[in-house]
Amino acid sequence: MPNQSTKSKTENVKNSIRTVTSECRLSNDVCSVSETIVEQLQQDSKVMRSHHPVEIAVAIINVAREQCTQKEPINVGDVAELNALNTGSELNSDSNRGVSTLTQLICDELNITPVKTTPKQQLESVREQFGGVVPSNVVDEAEQILSDIGSETVRGMHPRTVTAAALYAACLTTRTPVSQETIGDVMNVSETSIQGNYRDVLNAYSQHSIPEETVLDAHHFKLLKAIEQEYSC
Repeated sequence: MPNQSTKSKTENVKNSIRTVTSECRLSNDVCSVSETIVEQLQQDSKVMRSHHPVEIAVAIINVAREQCTQKEPINVGDVAELNALNTGSELNSDSNRGVSTLTQLICDELNITPVKTTPKQQLESVREQFGGVVPSNVVDEAEQILSDIGSETVRGMHPRTVTAAALYAACLTTRTPVSQETIGDVMNVSETSIQGNYRDVLNAYSQHSIPEETVLDAHHFKLLKAIEQEYSC
């Protein structure tokens, strides 16, 4: 039977979930699924035993967001400053790593099959589901970009954000007119996330220089100029 301390922590987790979903304006579905996950978790599980209630809440919310096909996960940094949580200095730079571990533990404990999460898997999904929107040559280029830049460059970025940034970078390097908005819709990632990360991906890409090819028409000329402007900013 759960002791009073365990019950209290469970309530703290639930309260944190309600606060985060409200303050971050997440959907009612995410809040409902999150609270269901809390109820399903064993009170003495690894998830509930040894982590800060806000870390647990963020991990649970991220699992719920995947189940509700929401946009990219929130992280501890998004919520640690919320006055309503009153976390003080209890959360630090290691907290996001803790959330990542917790997310996997939750999926393991509840036998939840995670949504495809690695960049390679995400690109496979794009190729299979959105071939009419994102051309295969862009997906090929994105795969090459990710292969070239390695894991160091993208450490700390969610795989879906990495994939979206690489896809947009690939649109630029292949001179393919696909907008950030379109890539965001395909990847279920905000344009802000793409804008904030694609340049880092491009800078790390060892062969990102604009090909010196003949400009075939006015459309490609305008596109090339747009790419040059992106690089010069």
